[in-house]
Amino acid sequence: MSSAGDDRPRYDAFLSFAGEDADLAREIAGALRAWSLSVWYSETELKVGDSLLESIDRGLQRSDRGILLLSPSYLHKGWPEYELDTLMRQRIESGKALLPIWHGVTQSEVEDAHPGLAGIYALNTDSGFETVIRGLRQVLVPAAVTLARTSPWEDPLHRFLQGASEATLLSGGTFTLWEAILNFEAHDYPIRINDSTFSRDDLLGHALEALMGDVGARQMSWLRQLGYGKVKDALRRAGVDLSMLAYQELPDPDP
Repeated sequence: MSSAGDDRPRYDAFLSFAGEDADLAREIAGALRAWSLSVWYSETELKVGDSLLESIDRGLQRSDRGILLLSPSYLHKGWPEYELDTLMRQRIESGKALLPIWHGVTQSEVEDAHPGLAGIYALNTDSGFETVIRGLRQVLVPAAVTLARTSPWEDPLHRFLQGASEATLLSGGTFTLWEAILNFEAHDYPIRINDSTFSRDDLLGHALEALMGDVGARQMSWLRQLGYGKVKDALRRAGVDLSMLAYQELPDPDP
């Protein structure tokens, strides 16, 4: 990510944690990055020779949100206090969102240590790791209603947009480009897949491009199963000139 006129990296979130919680922080960062979210996390962002304070300052300034892994160690150690103070100041001055995660702490403990944090809605690791990650993803990608990812091989997003592979829903299950066009409702859009967001019109455009190219056996199997005629009807209703598909030899099983 980058802002206009600034080629420095931007991050979806800065992950602030105490050293005692490094294992959990590593799992959180890894789970978010698996969904193509960019996270400033000290173990991967700090390089040999970096000034620790300067690197952290850059990460704090270039992150859109702050994730706070609040544990007993975090609340009572001096070093995380610097990151927390900076994030709290950014919240007051620029409205930066803070995403607290309570890990082995109570409401009263948070309130006693940092009264300003107690009033911010927090996730809790008592609800389970997957619940925490799901909650973070829902905040970090607010523009998307439907979240999915493709398999990590063979240029997966391109294959999905060609109708040749499936994407996996955050909520479970898989779908193809053709199923998204035919079965998803208006309220399911936009769809974020990996780090890209698509409207229904975007997917219809990719479907047209796929049908104008070389349709492979896997696409043909899905098209026959769903009904090639239904896909063409969806394109026709979107105003697509189907004469461009005239040379295609796909059979239309629909009456």
